[in-house]
Order: sequence, then C-alpha cells, then structure tokens
Amino acid sequence: MRFYIFLGLILIVCMVCSKKPTEPEKIEDPESEPENKPFAIFFSPDSAVISPGDSINLSLEIANLQDSIFAMSFKLDYDAVDEYHILTIITYGSSDFDQGDFFGNEPLIFLEKGYVFLSLIQGQPLVSGSGTLGEFTFHARSPGLTLVSLSELCFYNASGDEISVETPDLSSSFITIEP
Repeated sequence: MRFYIFLGLILIVCMVCSKKPTEPEKIEDPESEPENKPFAIFFSPDSAVISPGDSINLSLEIANLQDSIFAMSFKLDYDAVDEYHILTIITYGSSDFDQGDFFGNEPLIFLEKGYVFLSLIQGQPLVSGSGTLGEFTFHARSPGLTLVSLSELCFYNASGDEISVETPDLSSSFITIEP
C-alpha cells in the first residue's frame, strides 16, 4: 500500500512539474511610448475654436528626432497675407515666441516676417529626441477659418551647414474664429 501512495505522490509531482509555466500577462503602460515612433513636428492644440478679440497659444512640439542637430529654421504660415487677415501674431520681435525646452535654457531665437531660426549656442552639445520648440501667441481679429502650419523647414549642424535629416510628419493647427 505504501508503494502505491509513494507512486501516486511521484505521479502527482511529475504532472505538476511537467506543466509548462504560463507567461505573466503583459500589461502595456499607457504612458510608455512605443519604440520607432515617427519623427514629427506638430502644433498643440491641433484645432481650436475662439472668438474675435481672443488670443490663442499654440505650442510647437518636436517628437522622435533621431539625428542630432545644432539649429533649425522654418517659415510660420498663417492667414496674414493681406489687410483682411483674421489671425495675427500678437507682437513682433523676440516676444513672439516663448522658448521651449528642446534647445536648452538659452537658445538663440531670430524672427523675421514669419521666418523663425532656433539655435544652440556654440559649445553646447547637439540635440535630438523630443520636446517643446516654443509657443506662439495669436490674436483673432475677425470670424473665419485659418490653418497655422510650417514650411521651408531646414536643419543645421554646428558649422552652420544645412544637413539632411529624416523627413518629419508635419501637422498643422486648424483655427476657427466664430462670432
């Protein structure tokens, strides 16, 4: 009888040990970013509804830049082509653009007639990755629809030479100005 009890215990142990271990269930953290996300430059918010006389802040973001850069330039396009424009940048000069964190604490910022140039200071390490390039504040003048976007995008190395980087996904911001 002891033999059968002993044999039964060995059989039970063998059955338990022969089961394949189950892998723990993988739970993805919604805060974690999947790898290999595309390089993108975009405005936040991507759309807004405001009234004449209101102001709106548009943050310009960069995400997943793999190449290291020293500077970048672009043209800011929005409805400001004639005297009837519905959206204007509030001020003109260095206060048009509040710096973000992407180019560090004290980037060089140049603005001229819709063209923006952002640069590190010589001696600073090149930048890549994700961050905020800055924030533009616009003033709504009259009802209508407008698109705020970027064009003529260029990237530069520390010598000031234009460099080729992966083409980013560019996203605009659609602004509706309702009476």
